[in-house]
Amino acid sequence: MNQNQMQKLKTKIIDYKRFSFIFLYLAAFLYMGSLIPFEGKTLIKSEILMGASVLLIVISIGFFILMRRASDRYHQEL
Repeated sequence: MNQNQMQKLKTKIIDYKRFSFIFLYLAAFLYMGSLIPFEGKTLIKSEILMGASVLLIVISIGFFILMRRASDRYHQEL
């Protein structure tokens, strides 16, 4: 790999890590919203929030896996 490709790979690693944390924080925010009682809260609304939270955690794990693969590839090329 040349220097330009290595720089692009390092940028992807940073982006994947940022996306992973953003989705994880958003999942935590939605999870807290499903626990906090508010007026007009129904079981369906709580289930939607919990489902969205789980989906965002799965997406976060996916970005974390992509980050680990790119990181391993980057360190292998060094």
